[in-house]
Amino acid sequence: MAGAQRAIRWMLSANIAPGCGLGGVGIIYFAISIFQGVKMFKRVFFAVATIAVLTSSTVRAADERFCRDYARVAVDQAHRAERHGRCDRARRENPARWQGDFRGHYDWCRGVHRDNAEAERAERDRTLDYCAR
Repeated sequence: MAGAQRAIRWMLSANIAPGCGLGGVGIIYFAISIFQGVKMFKRVFFAVATIAVLTSSTVRAADERFCRDYARVAVDQAHRAERHGRCDRARRENPARWQGDFRGHYDWCRGVHRDNAEAERAERDRTLDYCAR
């Protein structure tokens, strides 16, 4: 704030902006409001950024128990898809979705939001329903 005070004192002594209607006192209040606004903006921005960082990992990742179940079902779905010839195309187009590796499905689940994992499970179910027809 010391720098802002020096700038305001300089503006007063130099009689900045003659004829603009603000005069020395108006410019001081204008400058103070800008400096305070920037200071408040920085505080709010820092608080929001901190909250986002702290909550992103906890809100984003699905929990261990859910992901163990997700991976178990995903491997079962992959094995079921192998038994249906009509699922071959889907398996070729998205091999990660249809892999039989428990750890691969589990690790993926732990890195995404639970809603994404549920959507992926539902997509495999829809594909299996189509293949079984």
